Amino acid sequence: GAAAILTAMTRHGVRRLIVIQGFHLPFPGDPRNLGRPVMAAMLRLWNRHLMADSHQMAEVLRESELDWTLIRMPLLTAGPAAGGYRVGHLALGPWSRVTTGQVADFTLACLATGGFAREAPMIADAGRWSRKPSAGATGSQLTAGGEPSSLASEPADQAGGARS
Repeated sequence: GAAAILTAMTRHGVRRLIVIQGFHLPFPGDPRNLGRPVMAAMLRLWNRHLMADSHQMAEVLRESELDWTLIRMPLLTAGPAAGGYRVGHLALGPWSRVTTGQVADFTLACLATGGFAREAPMIADAGRWSRKPSAGATGSQLTAGGEPSSLASEPADQAGGARS
């Protein structure tokens, strides 16, 4: 799994890895809200091995010395990057959505800029399915050019300016 990929990357001198996973994976700084426990329970019912495999993969990433980014997302829907999206430590739940275009735009921005290295930002659409974050949640938005801004510099409930 992940350990074999990281070993091969190290052997061949590849330093950058972007992994896309569900938001059910907890990381330091995540807000406490009802969304994660609800989704975790649903995922355990759907596939009991998924949670353990995901947690193991995240631990392998954290222990590696590579420049990884673990993008954590809610329900993925087909659609463009238009409409804006939020990234950071977000209060997500079963109501949260993100489009394929938004995830692609953010992933490419991380690759192009090296942004969010050794971090696990969440991404969510800034549209009607978004909820305001819990107290203490932090996040950021993307600039008009699609480049990530600082995680701590923007409130998580602002819409991102993702490219159309």
